[in-house]
Amino acid sequence: MNNRFARCLMGAALLMAGPVRAEIKGDAIRIGVLSDMSGPFATAMGPGSVLAAQMAAEEFGGAIDGKPIRILQADHQNKPD
Repeated sequence: MNNRFARCLMGAALLMAGPVRAEIKGDAIRIGVLSDMSGPFATAMGPGSVLAAQMAAEEFGGAIDGKPIRILQADHQNKPD
């Protein structure tokens, strides 16, 4: 009987869950690139990753639904936190 109750509860939860649509809020679409900008792998990954993301945004047209794409960058400094 307990298994039947769990199935009914799961079915009710699935029926109540509606589709969720993503929305773009704000004035721009921000895409973050977190890479090694100052550590030992900076020459291999850091600025090149940011440039690649910028080139991809430009290739995509620089905007989505009329909102500009902005690429943000940050240095993780090879720290696990």
